[in-house]
Amino acid sequence: MTLSVEKQHVRPGDADNDPVAVARGLAEKWRATAVERDRAGGSATVEREDLRASGLLSLLIPRQYGGWGADWPTAIEVVREIAAADGSLGHLLGYHLSSAPMIELFGSQEQEQRLYRQIAQNDWWTGNASSENNSHVLDWKVSASPTEDGGYLLNGTKHFCSGAKGSDLLLVFGVIQDDSPQQGAIIAAVIPTSRHGVQVNDDWAAIGMRQTDSGSTDFHSVKVEPDEVLGEPNAFIVAFIQSERGSLFAPIVQLILANLYLGIAHGALDAAREYTRTQARPWTPARVQQATEDPYVLRAYGEFTIALQGADAAAREAAHLLQTVWDKGDALAPEDRGELMVKIPGVKALATNAALDVNSGIFEVIGARGTHPKYGFDRFWRNVRTHTLHDPVSYKIADVGKHTLNGQYPIPGFTS
Repeated sequence: MTLSVEKQHVRPGDADNDPVAVARGLAEKWRATAVERDRAGGSATVEREDLRASGLLSLLIPRQYGGWGADWPTAIEVVREIAAADGSLGHLLGYHLSSAPMIELFGSQEQEQRLYRQIAQNDWWTGNASSENNSHVLDWKVSASPTEDGGYLLNGTKHFCSGAKGSDLLLVFGVIQDDSPQQGAIIAAVIPTSRHGVQVNDDWAAIGMRQTDSGSTDFHSVKVEPDEVLGEPNAFIVAFIQSERGSLFAPIVQLILANLYLGIAHGALDAAREYTRTQARPWTPARVQQATEDPYVLRAYGEFTIALQGADAAAREAAHLLQTVWDKGDALAPEDRGELMVKIPGVKALATNAALDVNSGIFEVIGARGTHPKYGFDRFWRNVRTHTLHDPVSYKIADVGKHTLNGQYPIPGFTS
């Protein structure tokens, strides 16, 4: 059975268009097929079209361009709602939403208007093409060779290109290769995924996030037009060094991912609770009639809930702080950014640890029968474990400790 969602025509002030409610409705529909789709892997084509039809791809786009004009706290809640039903879809939506601040922070006003209108009017998906499988995470070798008209030709391979397959636009990075003073500088560009020379590969294979289409993408002399390049070469490197507004991109992504993990953990808790109530059996020494009366089961659910309550509260507080800092625009001070990046690493650590603990701990309360593949309880742990390995939380905790002990803010960068 194919589930369809009617297009939500976004209108400023239309009270019926609550994006969190729309996300909740989608999530409720997708739960019925989540286990089967996780087992199958591949692409969540129907569900991605549901998201396209819902209008949520325009969540962060200002209303004057046809979007929802949502704030950061709302966007975070939407990601969490989607992730609770399906971690892969929460992952895809979160990465798509992260492209909006990249466009605003580094693009020109003309680029912002053009791209925002195109995404909102056409319900376009944006894919990601940044990571490479080289000696370290920022050892980028996809080349950007300058052309006479001010554009570039891209050549090379990107890995872990989440959402690239089935996308309409690609956010891609390349390293300038020529004999000019700009040799080695990095460019960022937004190009059509359908452009000649772009080859999105079906080679994603991991234990989790199985429907994120996070495979590799090859670039064979792909033309980047001059007006597709966001800012000057190394613009975001300069923003990081000088703690300018552009340096907010990293904490934004970090907060989105923290809420992705929390959403998955809430999904695991909800699924386990339903199973415990309806199918789990009490352990004989407990001398109770139902598993819901077992004192150790009750304690476990209490611990799960307390862990998520603390992480949820910290995440929402961080989202409101992000909105406050974001609204300062170019008046942003290094201290503003610093305080944000002390808060968000703590949230990332809390979310990571809570999600891993809950997603593995639920097996203690569902029992051996709950490990049958038909229930798919393992998908929650696999999804969180797979994604949290991309960005070791130990470094986030050390950043918080460095500020507490030495009064030092995290140095702005791609992961801090």
